[in-house]
Amino acid sequence: SIPQADPSREDDPVAGSAEDEAPQTFEHRGVVADVRVGMLGCIGAFCRQGHDASPGMRVGGFIGGNVRGWFEAGLGGGWGTLSSNVTPGTNALLLYGLDPAVLQQALWAQAAGLLQVDLAGLAVQRTELRAAQLGPSLRVHLVARGRVDAFVGSGVGYNLLRARYQTAVGQVGLDFHGIEVPVEANLSVYLLPRLAVGVQFDYMWTWYGVAVLDHPQQRVAVPLGVLQAAGEQQGVDLRDQLPQLWTLGLAVRGRL
Repeated sequence: SIPQADPSREDDPVAGSAEDEAPQTFEHRGVVADVRVGMLGCIGAFCRQGHDASPGMRVGGFIGGNVRGWFEAGLGGGWGTLSSNVTPGTNALLLYGLDPAVLQQALWAQAAGLLQVDLAGLAVQRTELRAAQLGPSLRVHLVARGRVDAFVGSGVGYNLLRARYQTAVGQVGLDFHGIEVPVEANLSVYLLPRLAVGVQFDYMWTWYGVAVLDHPQQRVAVPLGVLQAAGEQQGVDLRDQLPQLWTLGLAVRGRL
């Protein structure tokens, strides 16, 4: 015999839609990527005093993988700017608390012949500040699935602080290269099963190891320890002068 359809189910639209519609699940695991747009700021004597720095724009991102919704590993980074208000005519080294004449003598005593630039001639007319970071990071999520997502993270990476000074002799650059250890905190809401929007705050503690002076007459790399020792002769802690950076912005997160 041919089985007969149940007419009661065919005529009941509520029963049919209940079977067809499965509950929507917001998973967090899988391949993930995010894009962040916000502001970059800094703390320390570099920001408060000489450079009088204020927050600027920053863009960043991350790509990696999430395991079971709890753990995430990948590669992240960003690039941003800082605004600076420097009094025209100020020597660039005074912005770091260093007397250029005293520093020049100290560097000659510690590394004779290494530096062949007159540091007294670095009167600043205009300043540009940039910073970039890149490195692996590990994140721990506070919830494994659901519409709300939150995580904290850290890692280790490369950080570049780049200062460009327009002077009478041309553009002079000071680059500070270091190792960054970020602390991340993110809170997001999934608008779609594979798309979330939220806010993220990062504090990027950095240990600076090398400074590079890019002068029209000479480009030279100097271990920061050499500059630190020369600064101590003036009672200046150069490492303490250099900034620690932070970011705050909008994060758009996608999951594959």
